[in-house]
Amino acid sequence: MSCLPRGLKLMEASGKWLRDRWLLPEPVHISSDDSQRDKDTSRALLMGFAGTEQKENFITDSASFDTLYSDACPELTAAEEAEARREQLAIWPVSSDLLQLQAKLFSALGTGVAGDWTAVPCHVSDTGQIVGSCQAAFEFTERLLMQAGGGLTMGWGNLSFEDVQALLPLSTYYLRVSLAAPKLLKRKQPAIMRSVLSALEADDGTEIFMGHDTQLVALAAALDLSWDPHPYHSNATLPGSALRFDRRGDDVEISYIYPDNFLDDHGAMGSVSASTSSISFSKLRRQLELGSDAACTMSSEPRIPR
Repeated sequence: MSCLPRGLKLMEASGKWLRDRWLLPEPVHISSDDSQRDKDTSRALLMGFAGTEQKENFITDSASFDTLYSDACPELTAAEEAEARREQLAIWPVSSDLLQLQAKLFSALGTGVAGDWTAVPCHVSDTGQIVGSCQAAFEFTERLLMQAGGGLTMGWGNLSFEDVQALLPLSTYYLRVSLAAPKLLKRKQPAIMRSVLSALEADDGTEIFMGHDTQLVALAAALDLSWDPHPYHSNATLPGSALRFDRRGDDVEISYIYPDNFLDDHGAMGSVSASTSSISFSKLRRQLELGSDAACTMSSEPRIPR
């Protein structure tokens, strides 16, 4: 999947905003996963921040994102994934509020060839994935959010941006139940946890990891984070958003930063706390190490421009 032109313009503007308003510690480095969309986003952000792509400050580094499966770190079986996700669904069943949002979404989009997808219960499939109405609602909401960020008509003109904002709990819920089980995170998302830890240990400039909402969910679950990015729904993982870690000695402040308005391309960013107070670096280290399996990580690649 590639970035939409307006999305790249928005990210370049966000780079300028970060440069002019927040004075990020330099040097600024970006490590991207191997997705073309993320590589393009990284280059746009650097273009805005420095007026050039700064190739020496950008690498594609799969070690920061991907699990290294081996005899020491075998992939979870479908049965193991299913068990972990059933436990999540038992803790967080689909609420009546979410069912009402599903009905609102179905009404706005209309009946397609699948019929009334809201009638399919949210459940774990034989392959270990969460499927049914909650998955369908998540996929629709994500597409609508991308349409909003790209400046496109949302839902064939049946939904306003405010409507899409109101639907975001459908996305947040599905990410939590499908991705945030500790057993899954330990094996599937150790790379980002260990990479953030390494960057904070180095405490040298600014390291930006350009990945996906899967990494945001992993870090939030491992560190018990939450945020309220007004006017969006709590714990939303918006396009162009990030978790920011600022280390000062043994204290680490964690915030959630995000585009505060998708309807313009000025690049202004909002920021809210992602924890009730600062966390000690020693505690953060313990939580990230406990939440990840070191045997499932690979060494980061040398910082070679890509």
